[in-house]
Amino acid sequence: VTLTAQITTEAGTPTGLVEFEDNGVVINGCGAVTVTTVGEATCVTSFWAANGSPTSLSVVYLGSATYASSTGTLAQTVNTATSRTTLTSSVNPSTNGENTTLSATVTGVDGAPVPTGTVDFKSTPAGGSQANITGCSSQPVNNGVATCTTSFSDAVLTYALMADYSGDSNYGTSNGSLTQTMQSPQTITFTSGAPGAATVGGTSYTPTATSTSGLTVAITVDASSSSVCAITGGVVTFQAAGACTIDANQAGTGTYLAAAQVQQSFAVGKGTQTTLTVTSTSGTYGTPLTLATSGGLGTGTISYAVVN
Repeated sequence: VTLTAQITTEAGTPTGLVEFEDNGVVINGCGAVTVTTVGEATCVTSFWAANGSPTSLSVVYLGSATYASSTGTLAQTVNTATSRTTLTSSVNPSTNGENTTLSATVTGVDGAPVPTGTVDFKSTPAGGSQANITGCSSQPVNNGVATCTTSFSDAVLTYALMADYSGDSNYGTSNGSLTQTMQSPQTITFTSGAPGAATVGGTSYTPTATSTSGLTVAITVDASSSSVCAITGGVVTFQAAGACTIDANQAGTGTYLAAAQVQQSFAVGKGTQTTLTVTSTSGTYGTPLTLATSGGLGTGTISYAVVN
């Protein structure tokens, strides 16, 4: 605020100094202001407290060798300053019944007193009506912050939250808002039965699973079974005897928590071997024969023996 004192006389232009006072106290930086050649003196200051408005201002011309001292007064109205309220949540999204701390930070004018007063925390569930949060009305603002600890039900997935600041003697009212989102739990169930007679190279298996959220379930072969079975395009095939473990996972979203992994394990037996055919070159007594084998599956060593 710029205060201006105009010094006038019946003849001539006064010179000298001026003091600006607020309720009888000299305003900082405005205690010895020189009167200009046009008879004016100015003071730039700020008023930090609306309480007690209007405040009584006075200007004292200290006089000079030619002109006597004089005083002028003014009733200065000081309005409350604008406040700003910001609402935050310690856990967002949150789960059913999880403790969540809401914080309303109230800021004012730089260099001015820190806002005091109280904050009412309110909640509007999706499709419902606004109401004060239980135990969170008239929460005191300390060092510019008011807090409230509460929890929410996942009966609805979103809540519109609001923090209403009451204002104080220096600041007007304001409010802040945010949307609180809920995360619901989910579970996974295999909807396909594990094969009871899986064998190497045998009939493939197409596992299926669903989640209670309705979200798509990711089905993979567990790393421990990578040498026994493999999955491509959702179809499991078997390449070695052993245990095959299938993993089902759902990573969750903004409204659903990640599901606990579910596994399905089953044994993979050895595959059925096809008939081996042995052929030999013809020869005469005492001449070595060359044997050749065809057919069969898999790998390994073939041994020969004379039976008669």
